[in-house]
Amino acid sequence: MVYYMFFKYTLPLIMDFFNTKNLKKETKHIKKFDKILQKELFNIEDIYEKSLENFIKQRC
Repeated sequence: MVYYMFFKYTLPLIMDFFNTKNLKKETKHIKKFDKILQKELFNIEDIYEKSLENFIKQRC
């Protein structure tokens, strides 16, 4: 669900960016967006993992 919400807000922005007329160096932008997306997805995963670990520690 978290990833769904993340992509719900980010993908329209990315698609709008790439639908811009006269966009130059498209592959350069793709690589940058890919790097940013991967970083943010890993950050989400880290937050989720730490929260889950804390929850388990409190309950056990």
